[in-house]
Amino acid sequence: MHCSRSRGFEDGGQRFRQQLFRAAHDAELAHEDAIQQHIRETGCDRLEAVQFMETTALQRLQERQERVVYVVERSLGEGIDTNADI
Repeated sequence: MHCSRSRGFEDGGQRFRQQLFRAAHDAELAHEDAIQQHIRETGCDRLEAVQFMETTALQRLQERQERVVYVVERSLGEGIDTNADI
């Protein structure tokens, strides 16, 4: 019984790794497509396109972080139990 269970985890782990690699590959292709599109649209070089995309991504991340901080601060100010099960 232990051997079959162990084998099941190995098979599941292998499938998970394959899906993970596939998803990473798809994300790389999408990123490269976005870089090439930005280059075509603006006429900039690859380095400028990558820097623009990284700056944009960082700005979006900072905006999300600010929204999360706002929600947390607001909920703490209103005495909302942030540990309650939802």
